[in-house]
Parts: sequence; structure tokens; C-alpha cells
Amino acid sequence: MNSSKNESYEQAFIIKGENLKNIDALFNTFPGDSKYRIETKDKYENEYEDVKEVLNLENSSLNPIQRITISSYSLRPSSSIRLSFEKNTYANIRCSVDAEKTKARSYFNSLEGKIINTKPWYSRLAKADFITYSISLFVAFIILVLILSALNFFGESTRELNDQEDAMIRLLGFLIIGSVFGIGWGLNKIRSKIFPDGSFALNQGLKKYELLEKVRWTVFVGGSITMAISLFFLLFGKL
Repeated sequence: MNSSKNESYEQAFIIKGENLKNIDALFNTFPGDSKYRIETKDKYENEYEDVKEVLNLENSSLNPIQRITISSYSLRPSSSIRLSFEKNTYANIRCSVDAEKTKARSYFNSLEGKIINTKPWYSRLAKADFITYSISLFVAFIILVLILSALNFFGESTRELNDQEDAMIRLLGFLIIGSVFGIGWGLNKIRSKIFPDGSFALNQGLKKYELLEKVRWTVFVGGSITMAISLFFLLFGKL
């Protein structure tokens, strides 16, 4: 009797040659022939039967790999295993196992181990939605202002606004809301470039990954130093 399980993961990943070889070694223990389906930026899909062919792909910056799907099927006994990595999607890692009940759990646990090994140090940042964060901070600020106003923190104003002043305040409000969305959208764009949710670091893709890794650490270290200095002057600047 077979047992099956399907799972998807919202996790950033980095696929290097060593990762692909380790995954291939796992699939070779499965009773079936492994196949690789590679989708590139131009939306074309190509199928390969040997991991060496995949490792030799150019993976150029003009037409980079967007998705790698590894699968294996067997009729006797009836079973299947599948693992997919895709860039720029919500749940960008998917896997499934359908095998004998005694082996299905072992295969699935092994798949999860391979998936964990592809997780980069910046995985949480790669999946951060700065539009949501910006809106949340803006709403929290508005709530704080309303609470302080209710407590008469800003004092009472007896002068009524004229029509022109009222229109200007409304316009300013729309501009602030638009700016909140714009800042979130811009930060998401920057994040997707520097901290992508998926990287196929193979051949030319490896050179791009290594360059971005230097940029990432520069941003991380520089940001940390700036925050530390700012905090120091905030705490001890008046002493």
C-alpha cells in the first residue's frame, strides 16, 4: 500500500552545483529514472536526464534559469517523487512523494533535509513584504496620533479651517498615503534585486551570486555599523 504527501514552502533558496549533485544522489536511490525539466526566462522548457547536462547549462544573465524540477517515476512498484525550485513565486519550493508506506516517510524526510540545505542566511529578508510593513507602521502612527489627540496632548484648537486649508490637508493626506505605498514598493524592488527569493548559482549564475553576496554583506555590515553609531550617540550624546 502506498502513502503520499505533498508540501510547499515559502522559503528563499540558493541552488549551487553541490546542492544539485546531492539532490541527484537522493533521486538515484529511488526506483525510477530521474528527469530534469528546466524553465528559462524566455518561458521555454527543456528536459534532461543527466545532472551533468544541467550543470553545464550556460544560465546567462540574458536568459537565466527560472525553475528546476526534478522528478522520478516508477511503475513497478508504482511510485513517484518530485521536487521543484522556482524564482519569484509565493511558495517557491514544492515537493511530493508517493511510495510504499514504509519508505514514503524516509524519502520525504530526506527531501526536506535537502531543501533546508538550500536556505540562505537572508531567507527571512528575501520574503519580507515592505508594503505590508509600511502600511502597518503608518496605521500604528495614525492610531497613536488619535490617542494623543483624545488625551488633549496637542492642546485645543479653537480656530476653524477655511475651505482652502481643508483641501490642502486632504491633499497632503493623499500624498502621505501614496508615499507609504511608494516607499514599500520601492523597498520591495530593492530587496528583490539584492536579496532574491531564489538563486540558481550555476555557471554564469554563480558569478552573479558571488557579486551579490559581496553587496549583501556590505549592506548588512554597513547598516549594522550605522545603527550602532546612531544608538551610541542617542544614548550617550548628551553626557
